[in-house]
Amino acid sequence: MVAVLPLAVPAGAAPLAERRAARWRPGPSPMALTILAPGVVLHEGLRELRREALRLPLTPTEYALLIHLVWNPARIVPDDELIDAAWGRGAAVAPQTLYRHVSSLRRKLGRRPRLVRRHGVGYLLERE
Repeated sequence: MVAVLPLAVPAGAAPLAERRAARWRPGPSPMALTILAPGVVLHEGLRELRREALRLPLTPTEYALLIHLVWNPARIVPDDELIDAAWGRGAAVAPQTLYRHVSSLRRKLGRRPRLVRRHGVGYLLERE
């Protein structure tokens, strides 16, 4: 929604005009938190993982991969679907590129939750 303010503000009315404009500014959106395992939390608004006291920022690709796996619980997600989710539909991405990003994501996740590869099928995020 867009606020329409008068072009000329009468003397002494500037604070009122500023208050009106401030009312239309978007505020901070609530951050969604997803508990992946004991001590491992995904902060969707910040696009970071928190593992115990560690804050681990995710790259845009890591975030896209992880959020797609989180949104598809208890399901083996095919490689092609993950590539579409991270790089866009029809992107020409080599499987090794996906493996490299998954490997980086595994290092950030630690032991739990486990990001399991089902050879010839895809990936499964095993949460507790």
